[in-house]
Amino acid sequence: MEEEDDSTRAHCEFVATHRETGRTFSVEAKAVTSESKRAGITSAPPRIREKIYKALAKDLAHERIICVELNRAQTFSAENVPDWVPLVDADVVDAEKTLTISNATAPPAYILVTNRTHLHNLDAPAEPEVMFACGFKIDDFAPRVPLPLLTLVEARERHIELHWLMQAMEKHAQIPSTFDDKTPEEAFHAAELTSRPRIGEVHPFHDGRGNVVTGVVVDAIVDIRQRKAIYAFNLASGESVIVQQELGAGDIAAYTDSPDTYFGVVRPIRKAITKALDTFDFVYESCRNTPRERLLQLMFTWPDPAAREKLSQEELARRYSVALAESFIMHIRKPQVPPNTKQHQHGMGNSGAKTLSGEQR
Repeated sequence: MEEEDDSTRAHCEFVATHRETGRTFSVEAKAVTSESKRAGITSAPPRIREKIYKALAKDLAHERIICVELNRAQTFSAENVPDWVPLVDADVVDAEKTLTISNATAPPAYILVTNRTHLHNLDAPAEPEVMFACGFKIDDFAPRVPLPLLTLVEARERHIELHWLMQAMEKHAQIPSTFDDKTPEEAFHAAELTSRPRIGEVHPFHDGRGNVVTGVVVDAIVDIRQRKAIYAFNLASGESVIVQQELGAGDIAAYTDSPDTYFGVVRPIRKAITKALDTFDFVYESCRNTPRERLLQLMFTWPDPAAREKLSQEELARRYSVALAESFIMHIRKPQVPPNTKQHQHGMGNSGAKTLSGEQR
């Protein structure tokens, strides 16, 4: 935290240092107040130029992150993008071109714009919270133009702290309503939930032949479509058996709320691949530890072998993963319907937290 009693210099809200990378940021927080004509239900377009100016006008020691809360009502386009996003982005673009600080060029900054509609309407039903990320004079952070996949991957590495921050904001958008490890369904609707075994626990179950046997839960998954939990038990005899359990609406809600911890251990559940970077991450997870010699063999037919010899194992794995990801993307985007067949595109509504940046921008 800043020493606010020191009046000899300007202060930001706080200084943030990433524990893993050691990179340090001066963080500024600004908000549109409820008294503003641009807050709440309003036809006045959002403007954040003044907020950017006030944040950049301070003489701060580190790279800057500027957080701006809009505090306004919003509607969504057919592409599920809030109405204020293009207006805010245009405001940032204009500020990049014209904004000066003490007759000098304004410094670069990362800008995170949020809109929490409940701030101006506490009694209304909850709406999705949206965060829009953009760079102020940082062209490769949340770029406005399409970039090659390798360029996107390298740009993400240059701004990895902001990438992790946006992931965290999206994952933890909902404020917990309990003070322990229970989900709201478990805490407030326990009577509606099926008693479920946890991985590592010993549990009795019916073996299908009229007998009650006991086994250790070694694995489990949820099949949402069939509304079932599927358990793998190891018996004392050394036999392994599969047991299915019907799930009710409360069980499905509890799983949806926290799929990574539903069975009592932390097991990350992979999300659907929706962006090019998701595809790269999926491939790179398998390629990242491939030996350098093996990667060179796999890339033997690629052009410019002399240049590849100078690359590290990490760089080779990254480029090989990019090539596989691009090939996969081309395959899934290729029309898979017979000639003369009409195609219909269906969209799906989005709820919860939403982050707009990078390829979504």
